[in-house]
Amino acid sequence: MSVLKFSLLLMIYLGMNTARAETVSAIAFNTWGVPIASYDTWRWGKTMQEIAKISPDFVGLEEVFTLKAQRKFTHKDYPYRAQGPRFFPRLISSGLRILSKHPIERKASLVFRSCKADDCLSRKGALLVVADLPSGRKINVVVTHMNARGEDNIRKDQVDQLQAFMTYYAEPNAPILLIADFNFNPSSALYPYSLQSLQLTDTWTATHPASEPGLTSDCENNHYARKYSIAHHFSLVRERIDFMLTRGLKPLSSEIIFNTGTLYSDHYGVYATFDVDETTERSEKMASADTFNQSEEVYY
Repeated sequence: MSVLKFSLLLMIYLGMNTARAETVSAIAFNTWGVPIASYDTWRWGKTMQEIAKISPDFVGLEEVFTLKAQRKFTHKDYPYRAQGPRFFPRLISSGLRILSKHPIERKASLVFRSCKADDCLSRKGALLVVADLPSGRKINVVVTHMNARGEDNIRKDQVDQLQAFMTYYAEPNAPILLIADFNFNPSSALYPYSLQSLQLTDTWTATHPASEPGLTSDCENNHYARKYSIAHHFSLVRERIDFMLTRGLKPLSSEIIFNTGTLYSDHYGVYATFDVDETTERSEKMASADTFNQSEEVYY
């Protein structure tokens, strides 16, 4: 084979493989939309402007509790949106919201059965969407917000519910991106339990050394977090409780955002990019079909 012919074949081969490559990006952010913080609603519109500047493919939000907040977290660049469980019969909704640049094929949502103290006022749970990427691939994007109050057994039960929910409703053979405010940090026994149970990889630890903690809740440097914790007699902590976990995706980068200058929440955000030129097989841990009803919201 001539050198010219070999070079042409190599270029064609590399071109075909390059064409198959695809990346996506996402932001995870707890908007601090609890009623006690609603006086500061200027934050929401400004946050949405900053998100649009970064321009990720997907945005997973927590604490978007009200219709006003939903309107603020709307943007022309994100024509596809999904909202988690609504408030009835509790006082406030789940606050879960997903924004997408790509068409959402279907969604499902979960209401946790366990809660403690004022977390029981909200219908906390999970929201899952299946979106169609430009390449024709599908991707599962999930956002969840777990209890801040109570013992770890409550959050463990919520992890177990989330695992069953995702196993049953996620699109088979499609990557999974889980955006989570777990309300526990990597030093908790629930952290390795969650990674194993959900069969997911932590994007931050995959892209950073152990010496970089990736703090998202920081009572030392975040005045919102400090004042709120003092007012409610919480411990003044510095920890990572906001996560992006993946399966079937290769984490390329991740960074903490909204942590300098003007702050928009008592949490910092996370921005990450992924290579989706991988597929994932459906988990062998299948939930029984009669565990769930087929409605948009799941109660159990």
